Amino acid sequence: MGTSPDEPDRIRADIESTRKDLTDDIDQLADRTSPRRMAHRRRERMREVVGGARERVRGGAGHGKEEARERGRHAKESVRETSGHAAETVRHGAGQASGAARQAPHEATRPSGRRAGRSRAGPVRR
Repeated sequence: MGTSPDEPDRIRADIESTRKDLTDDIDQLADRTSPRRMAHRRRERMREVVGGARERVRGGAGHGKEEARERGRHAKESVRETSGHAAETVRHGAGQASGAARQAPHEATRPSGRRAGRSRAGPVRR
């Protein structure tokens, strides 16, 4: 059985690496099983949960507020648009009424039932 001259150094290095890995594992186990550390981790998780819930509530309230503002803006625009259409309809109706009022004296002076030699009812049948 032949061993190389650097074989004992390699074995020592492996042992040292394994010892370091075991030390890290033991430290992690001790940290996980420590009642103080367990309580600390649990407290931190609860803070995260409560903080997340708080943010959702705040965010939800802010969202609802913004949604209400947006609905108000839409309602305002809708009223503005509807009132503009109503005003245009009134202007149009007023223009027609004005034209009819201007034509009324001319219509009153024409012979009843006839316009420029034509009957309103159409041709007379015999």
